[in-house]
Amino acid sequence: MSESQTPSSKWKQDGEQDPHGNQYDCERSALALGKLTDDELANAAFLNYDRVPALQDILGRKAKMPIVYMTAVKERIRWLSRSLEKTIAENSLLKGEVVMRKDISAKRFNEGLQSGQQSAERSIKEAAEAKENYLNENQRLTNLLLAVEAERDSLKARIDGGKRVCATETEKKCYVAHYSKNNANATLILDEGVEL
Repeated sequence: MSESQTPSSKWKQDGEQDPHGNQYDCERSALALGKLTDDELANAAFLNYDRVPALQDILGRKAKMPIVYMTAVKERIRWLSRSLEKTIAENSLLKGEVVMRKDISAKRFNEGLQSGQQSAERSIKEAAEAKENYLNENQRLTNLLLAVEAERDSLKARIDGGKRVCATETEKKCYVAHYSKNNANATLILDEGVEL
């Protein structure tokens, strides 16, 4: 890691155990103020971190003390940090699987091409099938890799810069990778058809 990059945690960088154990192995909703979205919590904390509400509002559950917002923000940051690390780890595993499957598909394709012991017609047919399988698998794995990287980038953007990338459950479902015949660059399109 370069000096300009800040690690998510010193304990993880030093290879130590999480000092909070599995406290953050839970759903977002199980955290303090867990019914608030990340954006809602950020706004509530910003607006209320230095305001002590009237005692009657606190007792009437119309307002919360600033420490409640600060505790919720602390827990949400820790939860988001661990979620990002988990997503990055899963992404690395998926990348490894994609590479392995591409190698297997390429090997099968090459074996089909090198099948000189069979008749020429049969060899050509098998090679064509192996090539099609290889191309289909390669396209499927490329789409999977793009979707995983888009999900990782989305989560990282929300944590690193607070950028609003996926604000609704529909947007969070899945990304579908498409290639345009007129444009060699891959574009990511949401299920709803909204282009990013």
